[in-house]
Amino acid sequence: MRAREANVARGKYWDRPWGLVEGCTPVSEGCDHCWARAMDARFYGQQFVPRFRDEHLDIPLRRRVPTVFAVWNDLLHECVTPHQIHGAFGVMKERPEHTFLILTKRAERLPLCAEAWAYHFMGSEALRRIWLGVTVESAGHLDRLDALLRVPAAVRWVSLEPLLGPVDILRYTESGLECSVCNWRGCESDTDGCHFSDVGEELWACPECDEPCTHTPQAEGLDWVVVGCESGPHRRPAPWAWIRSVVDQCTEARVPVFVKQVGANPDGTGPVRRRFDRMPAWARRREVPKES
Repeated sequence: MRAREANVARGKYWDRPWGLVEGCTPVSEGCDHCWARAMDARFYGQQFVPRFRDEHLDIPLRRRVPTVFAVWNDLLHECVTPHQIHGAFGVMKERPEHTFLILTKRAERLPLCAEAWAYHFMGSEALRRIWLGVTVESAGHLDRLDALLRVPAAVRWVSLEPLLGPVDILRYTESGLECSVCNWRGCESDTDGCHFSDVGEELWACPECDEPCTHTPQAEGLDWVVVGCESGPHRRPAPWAWIRSVVDQCTEARVPVFVKQVGANPDGTGPVRRRFDRMPAWARRREVPKES
């Protein structure tokens, strides 16, 4: 399912926000110029204190038209209890016609989603409508992808926005491997290639102990990548080369990529461009995963 064409044309991959968590607290440098915090200060004069909004839980229940909801702000914020996370997943289960996009920088709390997932969605059709993602603004936070790929989800995605440096995500689009002897974890490109056993089975040699590796229980890599420069009056430029590298990596890996926005100039400076007719040809990619 994809957002309505009018929203996609403006660089939005969702239709409506589902404001379950009000406020937030900074986690990393990607939070420095937080858009949501700026909007709260501008229109409401609030201090952006995080809290769970129980009164907003029923919003998707009241909407009958199939909708792509962006779950705001961070459902895995420390202020949100496991019980409240279960409550949100329970609502998602009741509305399989909607798609729910969950995005977090708090990858260490992703196992809470896995628990709620297992409790509510085993054998449920609604499972394929919940897309779980992490924000990665620079190479220093790629460990969030390691955490994401250990958690089962119908669609696992990454938002590289605001992109604050070049990133290499190609290894996260590959199948994962693990060694039962030394507990090494990695991907196929970390080895010297597959070998065939006497019975025709594909085997990968562990780069640490040379024992055969097997695919991890969640072997699949990323299903979707969103990328874009920072916006706002104090934005930090993202050169086109950084964003184009991500697009090229996704093309090589055959992973859908959604380019949300780029700076007007090749060095990333200038006005932010979101409309296709004002973006370079290579950046005109707004793809979403195919429905399962």
